[in-house]
Amino acid sequence: MSQIHLTECFDVRQEMQKFLPRTSGYATKALHDGQSSDKWTSGANVPPIHLTSTYKINDIENIQNIYGRYDNPNRTCLQECLASLDNAKYCLTFGSGMATMTTIFLSLKSGDHILFGYDTYGGYYDFIVRQGVAKNMGIEVSFVDMRDLELVRRNVKPNTAMAFFDTPTNPLLRVFDVKKVCELIHGINEEIVIFCDNTFLTPYFMHPLELGADVAVYSLSKYLNGHGDVIMGGLTTNNEKIYTRLKALQKTAGAIPSPFDCYMANRGLNTLSFRMEQHFRNGLIVGKFLERHPKVERVIHPGLESHSEHKIAIKQARGHSGMLSFYLKNADLKKSKELLANLKLIVTAGSLGNMKSSANIAALISSASMPKEEKEALGITDNLIRLSIGTEDPEDIVGDLQQALERL
Repeated sequence: MSQIHLTECFDVRQEMQKFLPRTSGYATKALHDGQSSDKWTSGANVPPIHLTSTYKINDIENIQNIYGRYDNPNRTCLQECLASLDNAKYCLTFGSGMATMTTIFLSLKSGDHILFGYDTYGGYYDFIVRQGVAKNMGIEVSFVDMRDLELVRRNVKPNTAMAFFDTPTNPLLRVFDVKKVCELIHGINEEIVIFCDNTFLTPYFMHPLELGADVAVYSLSKYLNGHGDVIMGGLTTNNEKIYTRLKALQKTAGAIPSPFDCYMANRGLNTLSFRMEQHFRNGLIVGKFLERHPKVERVIHPGLESHSEHKIAIKQARGHSGMLSFYLKNADLKKSKELLANLKLIVTAGSLGNMKSSANIAALISSASMPKEEKEALGITDNLIRLSIGTEDPEDIVGDLQQALERL
C-alpha cells in the first residue's frame, strides 16, 4: 500500500464526529473528585498510600475505619472518583474483574435464573459453565443473543433474577441496544437486576446506568487503569438496595483490592480522557487501514459503517476504545500464528486496554475456555485476530501491521 493511501487512513474525523458529543468537565472530575487534599492532615495534593490493616479508634461508639478489609482511604478515593465519572451514587471495587463477578454471584440464591449475553467474555463462560459454579449453586443460566429482542423476551422466566451482558462484546464487538434491552427486561419484571459490563468503552464513552442498566461492571485492569500494571474490578450503581447488598458481600467475602493498586488505578483515572481519545483515534485509523488491505477478509469495529450495529453504537456511545478484530483472508491457525510472529511493535498478549498495542488469536486467548463448536458457531475462528490498539504514533502501528501482513 502506498504512502498516499496510508496518509488517507489517518483522517478519521468524520467517523469520530458521528458518535454522541463528549461530556464536558470529565477531565476535571477525573483529577479532583474523591481526591481532595483536605482529606489528609498532611494536605498532600496526591492521595497518600494507606498501607495499614487496622486503624486507631478514637471513639469506640462512632467508628469510622476499623479494618482494611472493610474500608481503606485509597479504595474510598478510587470509588468516589469512579462513581462520579459514571454519574453514579455508589461504587465498589474488587481484587479483579472475576472477583467482581464472584461477589455478584454470591448475591444470588439456589433456584435463580440468569439471562446472559451469549457472546460474552471467555472468563465469565469459564467461571459459569466450565468450572460449574452456576450448576453447583443451583442457578440456571440461559445464553441469549441480546441483539434479538424477541429472543430475549422469550427467555425471561418467572425465576429470572439477573440479566448480564457486555457490549461491545469480546472478541466479536457485537453491540446491543442497551436502552431497548433494559426497557424490555424491566418491563417484564422490574425486580430483575441488569448488569452491563462496560469495560471496552469505560464511563468516558458510555454510561449504562443512564441507558437503564442497574449496575455497570468494569475490569479496572483494562482501560480504567490503562497502564497494564494493575489487576482490579469494580461496579457502579444508583440503586441503594443493590449497593448495600454488594457492599456487605465486599466486606464479608473479602475479594478486595490492595491500597497500592487502588492508588495506581486512581492515578490511571486522572488521564483517562486523554488516553481514550487517542485509543479512539488510533483504533479507527487501524480499522480503516485493515479494511483496505487485500489480505484482510473483514474488519469488526463499531465506529466503521461496515459494522452491522454501527447505528446503535453511535446512538448510545460517545466513541469507541482501541478494540477491534479482523479476519485474515484464506487463513488457518498456522497463518494467524505467522502474522503474530511477524509483528515487531505490537506484542502478542492476553489482556487489553493499556497504552501498548497488543494482538492475539481470540480462539486461543479470550475465548479459550469455550468448546470449539460453540466458538465456531459464534464466528470465533482460528483466523480471527483481536487487536487492542494503544496510544503509540498511529503511523508506527499501521506500519507494523503493514509489514507483518506483507510477509505472509
